[in-house]
Amino acid sequence: MAWSPDGKYIASASEDRTVQVWDASTGDLVFFSRNRSAKVNTVAWSPDGNRLASGSTDQTVQVWDVATRSHVCIYLGHTWSVEAIAWSPDGTRIASGSTDMTVQVGHAATAQHMFTYRGHAVALLNFVEAVAWSPDGTRIASGNDDRMVHVWTVS
Repeated sequence: MAWSPDGKYIASASEDRTVQVWDASTGDLVFFSRNRSAKVNTVAWSPDGNRLASGSTDQTVQVWDVATRSHVCIYLGHTWSVEAIAWSPDGTRIASGSTDMTVQVGHAATAQHMFTYRGHAVALLNFVEAVAWSPDGTRIASGNDDRMVHVWTVS
């Protein structure tokens, strides 16, 4: 689940392969998208609240323009399920964490791959389950079951 930055909407990711957005004051459904092949694990709003990103078990990060209900792009860089996503403070990049033990950064408008970060301990059932940008957009923190938080400098 994720609140829009202005607090007007709530977005959800679901095992039923959907991303849904509701008006927080009325409960009305304002956006709906079904992933054809995989459950959706995570959602995140862009800082301006105009776009929504989701991460799925089909290894993708997808971005939509919520107002126009149009698909913006799809990022295909991971080799396993996407478990966590976060927008950069300026809204130009998306960091994603995966069961492939990587944190990847892609361009939010074009899905062009920018960086891949490795370093979490690889173990059975470990995966990158949290990612967050620093307020100035120069670093990314990531965490998983290796009991460590890694901080990456975005180059």
